[in-house]
Amino acid sequence: MTTRPPPLFDAEQFLGRRQPDLDVTWSPAGAAPGVRVGVVFLRPPAREIRSWWIRDDLTELLHVPTNADAEKRIQAVLAAEAPEVLGRLTFDTEGDAVYVSAEREEDARLVANIITRLARTRNV
Repeated sequence: MTTRPPPLFDAEQFLGRRQPDLDVTWSPAGAAPGVRVGVVFLRPPAREIRSWWIRDDLTELLHVPTNADAEKRIQAVLAAEAPEVLGRLTFDTEGDAVYVSAEREEDARLVANIITRLARTRNV
């Protein structure tokens, strides 16, 4: 027999009964990780990262097997439509996410809009 957990508001009591040695602390949701531009969040420069950046797992959005494949699709569109912007971007994609950084906000917004367009094209 499988015990299903209750809705979130009862989760602390549920866990407390199942695992009395656990100390559960709930924190309110933090602020959005940046500004939403289409289907991704665009993060502004900060002390640690001095450029605009996007870091998201795009495999499901773009219906590709890997984030490297997603990066290739983005770069192909940029090469065809805005090669000058492609030269100003930094890509550092890992297995779990595509990472793109840009010194200029408008370049990062262009990438976000391309990702959104690719996602909507694949979902039509």
